[in-house]
Amino acid sequence: MTAGTLTRSSTTHLEALRDELREIRQRSDPQDYERSPAQAVIRMGAMGQVSAQFLYPGGMGEPMALTRTAARQLAARTLPQKGLGFLRALARSGQDRVGGGSSPGAKLATMAWSTLAREQGQPLLWRTTNWAHVGPHRAVTAIPVMPRPRSVRAVLSQGYATYDNLEMIEDVLTALGPQADHYRVLDRVLTEDAMRVRLVGGSAEALELYRGTQVDKPMPVVEFWDSPTGCRAVWVKSGTFTRWCSNGCGHWSDKAVWRWPHTGRTSERIRVGVASAMTEAATAASGVAAAYDAALETEINDAFGWFEEQVGNMVTQGTREQVRNTMLTEPTVHGNGRLLASVVDAVTYVAHEQADIFEQERLERLGGRLLHAGLQQADEDRRILVAVA
Repeated sequence: MTAGTLTRSSTTHLEALRDELREIRQRSDPQDYERSPAQAVIRMGAMGQVSAQFLYPGGMGEPMALTRTAARQLAARTLPQKGLGFLRALARSGQDRVGGGSSPGAKLATMAWSTLAREQGQPLLWRTTNWAHVGPHRAVTAIPVMPRPRSVRAVLSQGYATYDNLEMIEDVLTALGPQADHYRVLDRVLTEDAMRVRLVGGSAEALELYRGTQVDKPMPVVEFWDSPTGCRAVWVKSGTFTRWCSNGCGHWSDKAVWRWPHTGRTSERIRVGVASAMTEAATAASGVAAAYDAALETEINDAFGWFEEQVGNMVTQGTREQVRNTMLTEPTVHGNGRLLASVVDAVTYVAHEQADIFEQERLERLGGRLLHAGLQQADEDRRILVAVA
C-alpha cells in the first residue's frame, strides 16, 4: 500500500533518470575513505553541528560537516548510549547567541568526543560528497550547479557493501532490456539518504491505460528503493496505482517484496535477483489490483473501529485522528467509512501527507497489511462486522 501524487512533469523514461543520476555523481564527486575515528579530529559547534578532519602525516585534511545521519552513525560507534544528545546539549550551553560561533560548552563537547574517539582504532567507511543536505530525508528538486564544501553523509562499517542509486538504475535497465520501453517513471524521490522510484506500465496496454483518463482503473506499478547511507536495504515491490483526479493512490502487497541488505557481494546478488524480482513484481501487481477491487465491495459496519482494532499501538493518536478525519471528509476516499476500501484509502492519503519518506513507507506497508487482513476476515457475503459498544 502506498501513496503518491500524479505529477506528469516527473514522468520520464528510465534512461533519462539514469542520465540525471550520472550528472549528480559527476558534480557531487562522491569519495569513500576507510579511516578510524582515532585518526580524525571531531568537533562540535555551538549549535550542536558536527564536523571532522582526517589526520595525515603532513597535517590535517579539509574540515567536513557531518549530516544528521552521519553524526548519528558515528556517535553510535564512538559514544555511550544517548551520548550525542548529551554533547549537543553541552555544546549549546554558554554559546555566543549573537554570532552563533564557538562556546565553552562546544569546546568541552569537542574535547569529550575526541577523547572517546581516540579509543576507536577500528577503521570505518566514511562516505563523503561535495553535495549534501542539512537534514536526512529532504527531497532533491534540482541538480546542484555549484559544488559545496565536502561533507560526510554516512559513517558505516568496513563490511558495508556500497551499492548506489546509479548502479540500481543501471541494473534495472539491464534486467528489463527491451521491456524497459514499456515502463515510465511515475514518481521518483531522491534524498540524501534514499532513492524511491515507481514505474508504471509493463506492457503496451498498461501504458495506454496510464495515458487515458479513467480515474478508478488500477494500473500495474513496480517500486524500488535504495539507500547509499545505510538507512535501509535495497527493495523491490509490486502494486497498482489508481488515479484520483489530480491525486493518486497506490495499493501494494505487503507480501510481494524482494529485499537485499548491503552486506557481502550485494552488487552481484542484485544483478542476479532484480530480473526475477521485476518479472514477479509485474505478475503480482494483477493480484493486488484484484484485492483492491474486492475491497471496494467489502462492507464494514464500523470501518474506523475495525482500523483501531487492527493497528493497536502501531500508530500514534495523532495518526489515528488523521485517518478518522480523512475517512469521513476526504471526497476521494471510497465509501466514507462504510467499506474496507475506506480504510485502505484513508491510510493511503495520510501516508501521502508525511514529509519523511521513511514514515510514509511505514504507513504504506501498514495499508497493504490491512487490505489483505480485511479480505481474509470478510464473510462469504463480503461483510466485516465490528462489535459496537
